[in-house]
Amino acid sequence: MKKIIVLFLLILVYVRCSTYEEEKHLVYDKHEDTEILTLASGARVEKRGNQYVYLGDLLLSDKQLQGLGQYGDVFAFKDKSRYKGVFKPEYGIVSLRLPLESRKQLEGSYTTKVVALPQGTHWAMVRFTFDSNLNELQIAAIQRAMSELEELTNVRFYNATGEPTGNPSLGINYNYITFYSSNVNNSQIGSVGGQQIINLVSFNSKTIMHEILHALGLFHEQSRPDRDTYIDVNVVNVASENRHNFDRVTQNYLTLGAFDFNSIMLYDSYAFSINGEPTLTKKDGSVFFDNNQLSELDRSYVNTYYIPYKSNPNGTRILIDNQVYKSDNSLMTQLERDNLERKLNGEPPIWDGNGKPPMQ
Repeated sequence: MKKIIVLFLLILVYVRCSTYEEEKHLVYDKHEDTEILTLASGARVEKRGNQYVYLGDLLLSDKQLQGLGQYGDVFAFKDKSRYKGVFKPEYGIVSLRLPLESRKQLEGSYTTKVVALPQGTHWAMVRFTFDSNLNELQIAAIQRAMSELEELTNVRFYNATGEPTGNPSLGINYNYITFYSSNVNNSQIGSVGGQQIINLVSFNSKTIMHEILHALGLFHEQSRPDRDTYIDVNVVNVASENRHNFDRVTQNYLTLGAFDFNSIMLYDSYAFSINGEPTLTKKDGSVFFDNNQLSELDRSYVNTYYIPYKSNPNGTRILIDNQVYKSDNSLMTQLERDNLERKLNGEPPIWDGNGKPPMQ
């Protein structure tokens, strides 16, 4: 019996190591039929067939490609002047200094970790579908990752698999994510409108959450405009066709806190290495590795800019979950939660029993 257990454990170790090496190979090696393009703005993208990929694993919509090419900003769809400026965390949705109106007031876009996006690129409840090419184990893995995100943050998901993709009577198409089993891991950034894609070849929770967080609005941590203060990028250890994956995003950004070495959005020190030497190092020369869990700042972004809405298709009242996180990842009290729901419905707040004013 002991021999069987030992053999089983050895098999598990082998499978895990093989899976890790497979992930590294597929994610970081050069893809077939690719071309590196330098756009008019100077931004670099990778053309894979008829798709355009930015910063390693960000699929660009046509509008995002146009904005990136013209302005160097994936969210500059309109007049560039409307997409300038750095915004502060108090513009977050949950802080309610600008409650629902903040979605209209935030005409600027932000990039890098932690980010907020312009009007229309955040989700309310994330509608998603599973493609038919996913098997049961892959679907279960995605569901586990979403459950972890729901437990630790304010984001909520709605499974619309098999449901209509729009409402013809109203002339609208729903915004939703479709998960595919693919030969690469990538995602679109923010809510781009209509159907958007998350491709997965690695079905561990870390990778799935990483790609979902792109769809929620997070860029890579190493893309921060101030990253050179915290890390060195050793491009000599990166093939020339992969160096664009280490470009910085320097326009219209919001960061919460210092560089986050614990972020699930951070590449490890050996990403895209061609010689086994580190491509990313701390300023003291030390290396860092993959993070498999959400950091406090990863959570803080989602908890700042998302509200845990509950589905209420037959009612007009806006409902939210009992568990609501603040921007600092602490839970709202019941009174704070109730007043948040009341404010979302345009109702006056409740004062507490001690005569203290309600949450502003």
